Amino acid sequence: MAWYFLCFLWLIVLPGLLARRVLLGRAEDWIEQLSMGAAVGLLLLLPVWALLTAVGANQLLIAWPLVAIAPFVASPRLRSALLPGTPLGRVPELAQWVLALAATAVILVWGTGFATGTQLPPGPFAWYQDDYWQLALAAELGQRVPPDVPQVTGGPFMYHWFANANMFTMSKASGLDLVLVYARLWEPPMRLLAIGLAFVLSRRLSGSALAGSGAAVLLAVGTQIRVSWFSLPDPDVLNLHSPSQLFGVIGLLVVLVLLLDVLGGRRGRGQLALLVGSSLSTVGAKASIPPVILTGSGLVWLRAITSRWIGPVDTTLRRASAAFGLGVATVIAGLVFAAGGAAGVSVQLFAGVRLSQPWKLFTGKNEDLSGATLMPGLAGSREGVIVLTLVLLHFVVSYAWLGTAWPLLRRGAAAAWLLLGVGLGGLLAMLLLDQDGGSQVYFMMGGLAAWQALAIWGLHDCVARAKTHFAPDAVMRAAVVGGALGVALATVAARFAGRPPAAAAVATNLAGSLGEVLLIVALAVAATWFLRSRAAVGVAAASLVLSAATVPRLIDALHLYPSKRLVLLAALLLALIALLPPLAVRPVLAAGAALLVAHAALIIAPSVQPRQIQATARGAVTTNEYEALRWLSKNTPRDDIIATNVHCSGTRTVPHCDVRAFWVTAFGQRRALIESWAYTKQAHAMQGEGGLRSTRQPFHDQALYQTNERAFTAPTEAGLNSLKSLGVKWLVADTKAGPVSPTLARLAHPAYNSGTLTIYQLR
Repeated sequence: MAWYFLCFLWLIVLPGLLARRVLLGRAEDWIEQLSMGAAVGLLLLLPVWALLTAVGANQLLIAWPLVAIAPFVASPRLRSALLPGTPLGRVPELAQWVLALAATAVILVWGTGFATGTQLPPGPFAWYQDDYWQLALAAELGQRVPPDVPQVTGGPFMYHWFANANMFTMSKASGLDLVLVYARLWEPPMRLLAIGLAFVLSRRLSGSALAGSGAAVLLAVGTQIRVSWFSLPDPDVLNLHSPSQLFGVIGLLVVLVLLLDVLGGRRGRGQLALLVGSSLSTVGAKASIPPVILTGSGLVWLRAITSRWIGPVDTTLRRASAAFGLGVATVIAGLVFAAGGAAGVSVQLFAGVRLSQPWKLFTGKNEDLSGATLMPGLAGSREGVIVLTLVLLHFVVSYAWLGTAWPLLRRGAAAAWLLLGVGLGGLLAMLLLDQDGGSQVYFMMGGLAAWQALAIWGLHDCVARAKTHFAPDAVMRAAVVGGALGVALATVAARFAGRPPAAAAVATNLAGSLGEVLLIVALAVAATWFLRSRAAVGVAAASLVLSAATVPRLIDALHLYPSKRLVLLAALLLALIALLPPLAVRPVLAAGAALLVAHAALIIAPSVQPRQIQATARGAVTTNEYEALRWLSKNTPRDDIIATNVHCSGTRTVPHCDVRAFWVTAFGQRRALIESWAYTKQAHAMQGEGGLRSTRQPFHDQALYQTNERAFTAPTEAGLNSLKSLGVKWLVADTKAGPVSPTLARLAHPAYNSGTLTIYQLR
């Protein structure tokens, strides 16, 4: 791990720091310098990887920083960027400890949620199927630009894959195995970078380092307010099994930081160049990011146009138009570069609601194969309308913490409208678009990152306004009391929320459930109206709702489950805050955060140990299978194509199985003629045929599929020659997947055998 982090600093951070200093000038503090520098370094590394891979020289990736440093050494004008420069601004101690808390939480969430289920070699393995798919794509990106689909040979892969390209780059440059890089090393520094950028964005918005650290905590652990079993879990911004989502959020945060300068009129050539490059990079980072950039910049543009009727806004129409134009250009680029992202996507009103547990219980269906424009179950159903209303109202309750931003929006803060629009775009896409794998939730994940920054900014603004009317210590105590009360109320609400009822009982209590949530919404609206002119109480209310949404998630992330010691610690801290003078409050809070970090750090190591599985578990990849595929990856030309009889995630090939195996191309790191085809555009287009979802459809070219299968079950010299004419050089035969004819050993050379898996070389 130490070597990998050194390579990360060398390949990404160092070139990025130099370029950031030239493009953006002096940073406010060391967190901005490192975070924005690393983000710029990631952006610069992409064309370097593409060029070296295209010419077959990616072994030179490790030398890239020397090329980056050379102009700074040679040019007297640039040489000053190599010097320390003026001192950076100081980050207060409390903000540093809260940021450390966020860093600890984001690594623990990854460790307990991802690393424990992602076993390391030699196995056996029971990874989430998409992780195999991601690993295979990373290996493919070491061969060609743009890549082919590694699981089904057949042309360039027009989708988002920049994260996978970075995985390969880090593996190649560091000399570390790609499996190890994917399973353990790639994600932690990227997650830390994401929370660093959340800090930068919120500090830029509010001018407060503590607000920046608060936004980092929200990004690390998420936000959720649960008041009944109807409540919906908010999608996590940093999804555990989506490297592209993590890479895309990093790009989105950089774009938002730079758009603040554009809207505020603080732009230079370097900033504009970096903004354009960062915006276009989101196209290949995550296909769901450009649309929310468009909705955010579009809402600012609309607000600027209507400013003469609904009140002034603190930007000009020209600046807003420039931001909107960039959003339009980014979406157009996405339609060209990542056209594959539209596969399986259709318009369906309230499609996102269909993914919720209440709707599944009410309808008795986990998915919809109809392709209807209106979500099935609504037409002519009074109960269906009530369930829909309940779910949508719980959306409102779940995002109540966003209400802290209302004063900013009312005053016409352009940045607030930008962030609001990003989140609204994500929410609307989740509700109006249907993707056969439920991937419309990724739009909302990106939008949440903007909403979290907006909510923290709103809280800081509320505190700042309160301090103009009340003593700082009174405001601080109001915030602490509100936060403590929010945690208490969230804990009580979660305890009495109840569990989902049996499916048959859902419709019987709908009226009562609707009355409960309407009462909660009415109380929230009344409280907002009552508190709008009472600044100190407003601080308490804002702290209450944000802490209720975040602290329970933080407790889960840090494994700080209630104990006598923790309760006593919290009580002692609150007592000290109440008794000490205002200047002593921040050190006490810093000490408390430090204790929480220390407590959480003690449990990181045991929490990230991978969960052991049995080699006989359904769909498990055995150690023997892994060893055979590793032999293939190390002893065959990287551009070779294989054929395999492994197609189904349960290993055994049967009709209409779940065709998401993906592990042969993942560990073998070679393209397959046909491995698993669930994510091809043809499979997406077949969604619903025969009453089956896309992941269980037959292969679209049955003649080619039968040629592939007969090579294992009934091989002939002519059949194997047909495969050779398609570029196939190796056969990967697993008797767990299906019968393998003894004749194959006479017609092809058995190059390697390990347990149930044999690799044959075509003669």
